[in-house]
Amino acid sequence: MRIADTLFDSALDLWFRLERTYFDQYLAGRLSFEEQRVERLAHFRRAFGVSVGKHDEPERLFEVYGAAYRDAWAPFSDVRPTIAELRSSGVSIGVLSNGNTEQQAAKLRAMDVPGVGALTTSESCGHRKPAAAAFFAACLTLGHRPAETAFVGDDMDADAVGSRDAGLIPVWLDRAMPESGAGGTSLSPPTGVIRVESLRELSTVLPLS
Repeated sequence: MRIADTLFDSALDLWFRLERTYFDQYLAGRLSFEEQRVERLAHFRRAFGVSVGKHDEPERLFEVYGAAYRDAWAPFSDVRPTIAELRSSGVSIGVLSNGNTEQQAAKLRAMDVPGVGALTTSESCGHRKPAAAAFFAACLTLGHRPAETAFVGDDMDADAVGSRDAGLIPVWLDRAMPESGAGGTSLSPPTGVIRVESLRELSTVLPLS
């Protein structure tokens, strides 16, 4: 399947909208992790008038996509130095994700980011962001109370507002800058939310001592 250059932007937009739609179905328990991938690809192909093919073809094609996706895993340039700085200040660091546990663990291994000691996922704790229970589970894993735990994420609603409402210190990582390729216009953060454009700002906006 090839997509003309003139359709690339619309195809990319559709792909990520479908990712959100079908991933939400996975999080709601209506589809397995594998099923949401297959259904997403089948929907994408139908949108461009391409036959879905045999029953196992979407799964096979998603493996091709998955291989390229995994090859592209890489941390932003501010990740490793910031984690090293925070760890040297005695800060415990963990990850809370709505993603699949196996995949998120594989990402951490592939990106070789030392110092991240705890992984909590919606799959492992039974709750998804922005539910307060998801943030509480992550805090429990780290062994810290919500009020003394900062949560840093790039999703305004699920990460920033969700963690704020759960009683954590909310930090919205707004990567609307050239490195991210987002090219978007930054929004003003909601009341009580700290906005940063780089992880390197964390040492100046958080009470680390």
